[in-house]
Amino acid sequence: MLPPALVLALVGAGWTPHAAAHPLHSSVAEISYEPREETVIIRLRVFRDDLAAVLPYSDGADRPDSAWSAYARGSLALVDRSGRPAALQWSGAESSGDTIILTLTSQLPGGLQQAQVFAGVMWERFPDQVNIVRASYSGRTVTLLFTRGDSAKTFP
Repeated sequence: MLPPALVLALVGAGWTPHAAAHPLHSSVAEISYEPREETVIIRLRVFRDDLAAVLPYSDGADRPDSAWSAYARGSLALVDRSGRPAALQWSGAESSGDTIILTLTSQLPGGLQQAQVFAGVMWERFPDQVNIVRASYSGRTVTLLFTRGDSAKTFP
């Protein structure tokens, strides 16, 4: 297993392994907050072949939006600062090279500060899975790292 610091450095540098046999199981969720609308946008980037492994009836090339939506909403969670779960709404998917980007949105009054996030993407399939959450809000960017067994983490 690669050290988390190396994973962050590789992903941050734009490294993406070849889809045929990548040695790294990872996902990146980018969360942005729109204060005027009190809305979060989550863009979850997963490797196409990893997604096909957890949803075996899909080869990762077609667009089973309902299956992808259910998977994304079942492996990501967002809770507002008062402890209420945010209802994640499906906004679609797009292909980008060896990856699929799944997009979710939600209303989040009060913003991301002191909200909690959980990213258990692909943990049921890959014991070495590493999930990175990058959130932009209040003029700052925060990066959180999730490995198997982690619980929800609070945005500072």
